[in-house]
Amino acid sequence: TGISPANYLSGLVSVGTKNNHVTVSVGYGLLEGRLVDIPLVSVNTLQRISKRTCIMVENLLTVEEGETYGLWTLGGRYIARSLSIDYGVSGGIREGTVLGIPVVGMNVALN
Repeated sequence: TGISPANYLSGLVSVGTKNNHVTVSVGYGLLEGRLVDIPLVSVNTLQRISKRTCIMVENLLTVEEGETYGLWTLGGRYIARSLSIDYGVSGGIREGTVLGIPVVGMNVALN
């Protein structure tokens, strides 16, 4: 058997400025061409705390049969002229257990 493609259809609302904002989205997955009947809710924020530093929080949650499942990231971003470095902890929530691992990412402008 092969792996079936999955897609995600959502609507979102962002409030705030490019330096301080909150985004909330609600969506449904599409699996094998069928709409999944359990919604996914995402709540994300970015708050600039200095000229070169931001705090970021990203969450993706769903509830099935009374249990909460989700993915989350709590971290920061260092911003330089042509480089940004993201750092933090990402993890999951399943059946009341929260797990996390450290993450680091880097973006470089190629202009």
